[in-house]
Amino acid sequence: MADPAECSIKVMCRFRPLNEAEILRGDKFIPKFKGDETVVIGQGKPYVFDRVLPPSTTQEQVYSACVCVCVFERQRGESTKD
Repeated sequence: MADPAECSIKVMCRFRPLNEAEILRGDKFIPKFKGDETVVIGQGKPYVFDRVLPPSTTQEQVYSACVCVCVFERQRGESTKD
């Protein structure tokens, strides 16, 4: 990942669970999560993000991980448009 001191853009990746149609079709959920930042799709290479949010992530957790920091910085008068 980029040095946080040099980059103000964060990339978060949220995965959803399979829906009913996908389950009935026999689809399988193939992403494997390696910590909070890495996901491996099938037997492929790992993909690294600032944060990976698995299907079990609640809306509150998404807010805390993705939005709360921006709101806090904005309240302190810092720019969040970078």
